[in-house]
Amino acid sequence: NNKIIVEAAIELPIKIMGSGAELNSEYVDQDLMSGDKKLIKKYKIDQMRLGDIIVIDHADHRWGRSYKKNYVSIAICIHGDSVMTGHGPGIMTIMTGEKSSLSWKINKKANIAKYLNIYT
Repeated sequence: NNKIIVEAAIELPIKIMGSGAELNSEYVDQDLMSGDKKLIKKYKIDQMRLGDIIVIDHADHRWGRSYKKNYVSIAICIHGDSVMTGHGPGIMTIMTGEKSSLSWKINKKANIAKYLNIYT
């Protein structure tokens, strides 16, 4: 089939996506929004690294950012956490599409540094 399969370090639910949702995905990042330590541990957000490839299920980032069943967005972690709920870590969209044409598999080492061959 003609499906793009992307390796991703972490899969996140759209329900924890916050600041930046109202803005154009090609210009501005979006921050995760949760002060819930159990949720952070459950989704391994505490293990997220700069450059990690992130999957957000049911996220359509074609024009702004929105919930859309059977869509998926692939992003990169571009900044770390903040003490303020709703402002970190941040992700920047690199692609979005229907699940019929875009899929993923989890690989904890899926990081942009790996693909650019700049690991230290």
